[in-house]
Amino acid sequence: MLFQAHRGVQNEFPENTMPAFIAAKKQGYHIIECDPRCTKDGVWVMHHDSKVGRTCRTADGLPLSEPVPLSEIDYKELAVLDAGLWKGEEFRGTHVPTLKETLSFSMEENIPLKLDNVFAIHNKEQKENLYNEVISSKAPVGFTCADIETIRDVLSYIPDAEIHYDGPVSQENIKAIKDAAGNNPLTVWLPLECSETSWCQKPKASEALCHLVKSYARLGLWILSTNEELAKACEFGADIIETTGSLKPLRNQFY
Repeated sequence: MLFQAHRGVQNEFPENTMPAFIAAKKQGYHIIECDPRCTKDGVWVMHHDSKVGRTCRTADGLPLSEPVPLSEIDYKELAVLDAGLWKGEEFRGTHVPTLKETLSFSMEENIPLKLDNVFAIHNKEQKENLYNEVISSKAPVGFTCADIETIRDVLSYIPDAEIHYDGPVSQENIKAIKDAAGNNPLTVWLPLECSETSWCQKPKASEALCHLVKSYARLGLWILSTNEELAKACEFGADIIETTGSLKPLRNQFY
């Protein structure tokens, strides 16, 4: 079973930052999940929220006067913000990493990235730039897609891309997803019933759903925090689990 670090090791480090990504590598995670968004001037960065404010402070360490849409600020405005202080004084000076910086780390450390499906909301030119950055980096990157159209778009630029699917699951659409992905590596993700997924309205993982997924693809389960949840994932035959850092792969090698 592979362990995926959600936004890096986010329970101990500032999410979607290099410290969280570096920790994921050091702690033995096999994949890093991260959230690519584009600034107003076309720079791809790693940032989960659509607005800057929850995880960013001014250079002086003060909260922003009001949240600002990331898509409405240039990268130079984002780069001066502190993305670590909200998590702790020891992270002062941490910045929002660019996609290029993250891809370089992935390539150098040989740890795959899984780009969250938020990339799909951007316009055609922005997505083309993202695809080109991924291609140029030669880093091991998978793309999370919520529908067939996004899968086809990704594969039209990167024919051998690894696909992660997190949309609706049924016999009909899983077969269609598999057909769209072709021979490319495919993981289908289901939410496990737990505190971290209580907000999610999608059907939770069940024995029947997991069996269906494994007939066509690898099974991914998110977001796990406890050994009991990990044991349930094993019962369901999960190939990959996602955790915020509560579960450590080097401590759970028997899985």
